[in-house]
Amino acid sequence: MQLNYKTYVLQIRMHKVKQIRRRATGGGRKPSGPFRHSAAQLTVRMPDDMRARLDAAAKKKGWSLSQELLWRLRVSFEKENYRDQRDPATRALCFLIAETAQRVHNGIPIQWHRDPFLYRAFKLGVAALLDALEPAGAAKSPLPEFSKVLTPHELQLFGDRWETPETTAAEAAKSTLNSLCFPAHLVGDVKTRLQGLNFPERPNVSEELIKEFEREFYVMANARRDLGIDEPRGSKS
Repeated sequence: MQLNYKTYVLQIRMHKVKQIRRRATGGGRKPSGPFRHSAAQLTVRMPDDMRARLDAAAKKKGWSLSQELLWRLRVSFEKENYRDQRDPATRALCFLIAETAQRVHNGIPIQWHRDPFLYRAFKLGVAALLDALEPAGAAKSPLPEFSKVLTPHELQLFGDRWETPETTAAEAAKSTLNSLCFPAHLVGDVKTRLQGLNFPERPNVSEELIKEFEREFYVMANARRDLGIDEPRGSKS
């Protein structure tokens, strides 16, 4: 989705004198971007090199520098919120996986995640790490425990995915990849559909799901950027 935002003045000649007048309210090209309706103003001083990087990123997306700055602030907040919502064990495992990756490429400044050798080494290293930490005992479905906290509707929708470790893993990976590759131009459509949801046992479910969807979208956008994955594109139909 290409977005354009320009602040401009209309230059006219009147009585052989060149004058510049401000654009009338509501006139000219409308502001574009996810924060185009923002009203609060803030003047920020920043280093020249940071300004240049923001300008370049904004031009790449086709919107203004202020839109780019607000986008990055939101991504930062969403990433922070997402991290804080993880339980301690998940945060610890993420730390160990990150340490494994660091020791695979030894801090050498290359795109190790795009190198077949290093990526395979990382994959095997993580598998070995998780094997060593795997709890002892038989792998039994957690569905009986989950049924104590999930609604009947949620159990009906998602119960099958917890039949075996393999089905759980496949569904988790599929869901994560779908979120990672979700096109930005479909965000509005999804939010519209979510607004129409209504469950008697959860009267505020629409608001909760929309907030969760937005959080996930911004976090995944940040992940795509860090991995060098192109912005997802596709049909708008």
